Amino acid sequence: MEGKYFNLKAVLGYGWRVMKANFWFFAGIGFIFLTITTLPDLLKGIVAFLPLQDTIQIIFFLILVFIGWLIKLVLAIGLIKIALCFFGEKTPGFSTLFNIRGCFWKYLIGTVLYDLIVYGAMTLFGISYGILASQFEIDTNDFVFYGGIGLLAIPAIIWAIKFGLYGYFVIDKNLGPIAALKASARTTKNIKWRLLGFYVLCIFIKFLGLFCLLIGSLATYPVVLIASTLVYRKLSSQTLELAEIGITEIPAFEITAGPIKRRTPVFGGIVVSAIFILSVVSIVALWSTDAEPIPDDYTVADLRSAPAEYNGSYEVLLSLTDEDEPELSGRPAIGLTAQDVNTIQRIGEVIKTEDYTDIAETLKANAADINQAWRNGQKGRNIVEELNTFPEIADLTELDWDTNIGFLSNLRSLIYLYKAYIYLEIENGNDLAAIDELIKIDTVFRKFSVNAQCVVANLVCIAGLAGDIEAANFIANNPKTSQQGLELLAGHFRPLTKEQTSMRNQLISEYLMFKKIITNEEPFQLLSVVAGTTENEPKAMQFLYKVGLRIFLRPNSTLRLYRNSCNQQLDKMEKDEKYEPEQLDVWPSIYPDFPQPPSVLEFDSEHPPLYLLYNMPGYFMSGILIPALDKIFEINTRVQIHDDLLQIVLNKRLGNDISLKARAYSDEYIIDTDKKKILSPGPDSKINTEDDITLTINPDFFR
Repeated sequence: MEGKYFNLKAVLGYGWRVMKANFWFFAGIGFIFLTITTLPDLLKGIVAFLPLQDTIQIIFFLILVFIGWLIKLVLAIGLIKIALCFFGEKTPGFSTLFNIRGCFWKYLIGTVLYDLIVYGAMTLFGISYGILASQFEIDTNDFVFYGGIGLLAIPAIIWAIKFGLYGYFVIDKNLGPIAALKASARTTKNIKWRLLGFYVLCIFIKFLGLFCLLIGSLATYPVVLIASTLVYRKLSSQTLELAEIGITEIPAFEITAGPIKRRTPVFGGIVVSAIFILSVVSIVALWSTDAEPIPDDYTVADLRSAPAEYNGSYEVLLSLTDEDEPELSGRPAIGLTAQDVNTIQRIGEVIKTEDYTDIAETLKANAADINQAWRNGQKGRNIVEELNTFPEIADLTELDWDTNIGFLSNLRSLIYLYKAYIYLEIENGNDLAAIDELIKIDTVFRKFSVNAQCVVANLVCIAGLAGDIEAANFIANNPKTSQQGLELLAGHFRPLTKEQTSMRNQLISEYLMFKKIITNEEPFQLLSVVAGTTENEPKAMQFLYKVGLRIFLRPNSTLRLYRNSCNQQLDKMEKDEKYEPEQLDVWPSIYPDFPQPPSVLEFDSEHPPLYLLYNMPGYFMSGILIPALDKIFEINTRVQIHDDLLQIVLNKRLGNDISLKARAYSDEYIIDTDKKKILSPGPDSKINTEDDITLTINPDFFR
């Protein structure tokens, strides 16, 4: 039929008038619609946070997507029925929104067919275009490529308009899905351009509502709903071809200037929605409540430190720092060239093998280079001697994630330098000179280990002490070592004290650094450490990260979780002193008695779902950033066992009584003269495995 027409201004104006006359009615319906359609999305968000297997999470997600689609389908039927009531004698009510009798399956099948026609065809065109683009080697960054993609939308838009009224025919005229699609095609014939303009205006109106937030949407959605239904009534009454599919009479609807029929507001819907909104607000408020700050929390004053009069020792330590990157230029702060560094590190690797024959040959072949490195390292050796003038060595390193502790690199290089020279002197028969230098470097590590604050500094001290114990053992097992030398060794290498092997300082300093960023600085800096994000990220992404952290991070609860893990480590370390660890409640005091999440030291185990919902960023930040102290404790224990084994060797050489009582992993240490070693099982508590803790011995001294 030619000459079909509707006035855009008139239909939208009528929709506006109906909305104004029945605002509270539509507001109630709108609240209910938003409430119900939001639930699947909320559940999807919860499922995304739960620690489920990927497959199970995907299945749950797909189920919720399907449920959400069905809910929107049901409500779409209800909205069309409500709109149609304004063009007839029926009065819509709350129940109309859920009235799907007689049309649900037809509408569902019609919707599936409509989607297949519009989106399925567009997908096929897209695949075809992609194949053609690859055949003709069209650049995907080219304007031609994107222009072609844009053209693919034209058929989809045409078919979307052509079949877009199928839902009205299913619900209003009780047509089947195929008949409804045919009726829509006949009704929209020869008026698609005007319909396109109408739909563009409707989209624009909806966007205006979104810009005005919730209140705006409550006003714009009924305008579009009523106007769209009016367009359907006008066009269908002008389409005589509908008689071919059994629709013989559709009364025309004339817009009048008279008053609009008012409907009773859905106060029940408003009340239900208001209760839901208040409940959501209350839940969000409770969810966003943080735990209380930790009373009497750790401060810098809790760190073990040297008296203030020894602060000058830290300045001496800093003199070990190279101003530039030392990789290519050696270690200028201690006087070593790049060749010197290479030599002493290579010899250090040979010494680790404890193959005395190979060690002797390597020392002999590199004697000149070792002596040259020793002379070049005079600057570093002077620093060692100056440090030994202080009764204690202070560590005043600033507690910060980004602090560059440059002097530690050169301290490690001094370990290699002294070790190479000491072994060479022993090989040359100069045991007293070797022992004198060994005592000098070992004294530095024994003093510094007491006050070292960060984990890296502690590891350097452990490495230094371990290397010195190995060197002392090498000297003690050398038959050429004099009685005087043995007595010097035994006099210096007393058993390591608890303060020298404790990691309390490192635990507290790591906690204080964590606390500093969580509470006083931008948590985004911490996110940068965890996720590798940097300030080079786009500003929009940085903004989203920061907003997300502010919303989802609970700083006090995070600190309590982190502190509990530190307390657990301290308990493990100080158990001999009957240390009672304090376990802090990570939940706000107003919460019920929720279960405490496991320690983040067990981060690789099953994650606590309830706590993840409450404080996911804090949980993962704590788990990732808490030091891997279990491994460091193991290294520390190995050094203490090596120290015990050295005491046995020294006492045996001096003719003193020995005790084989073990510190850990077994009841007694084992002397194996056949394999030339004294040993302790490692963490597996089994001997003759890779993790055995051993010192090589001269069997002649143990027969």
